[in-house]
Amino acid sequence: MDRLNLKHLARLARLQLDPAQEEGLSRDVEGILAFFRSLESLDTKGIEPAARPFPLPGRLRADRAGPVLERERVMENAPDQAEGFFRVPPVLEEKEDS
Repeated sequence: MDRLNLKHLARLARLQLDPAQEEGLSRDVEGILAFFRSLESLDTKGIEPAARPFPLPGRLRADRAGPVLERERVMENAPDQAEGFFRVPPVLEEKEDS
């Protein structure tokens, strides 16, 4: 990788490199690019594109109703409440009309 592209890459990554680090990074990036260039020679005809090398099993549980806590019991732990609901500090401030 030439020095100009390396400096651009470092700037995009917000890296401040001294000359020794630039030399090391240049070798590392060139090795990575060489690996990807070697992948271009692979015959991928008949292989469907995939996001993963193998399918992942479904990780979601079944959506079934289950037991719930009684409101009174839950509200016992509320630091502040009003009419059976949790009271929380405002998250968004109201804009004043100018």
